Amino acid sequence: MKFFRIEEFSKLSGISASSLRIYDKNGTFLPIRKTPSGQRLYSEEQLEDVYKGNFEKWSRKVNSDKQC
Repeated sequence: MKFFRIEEFSKLSGISASSLRIYDKNGTFLPIRKTPSGQRLYSEEQLEDVYKGNFEKWSRKVNSDKQC
């Protein structure tokens, strides 16, 4: 699986890096993982979902529901 740093994901998705940071902070669209230094990483699957308009899959609410 390929991962994109926020700058590259921003260019490919058309979502600004500042918006991605806000989405992460409020739980709307979470990165797939963060590095130990806190750098956000996004996946190819997330990029495909952005193109399809499927953001809910990556939100904090959906992820917390899966844990129940």
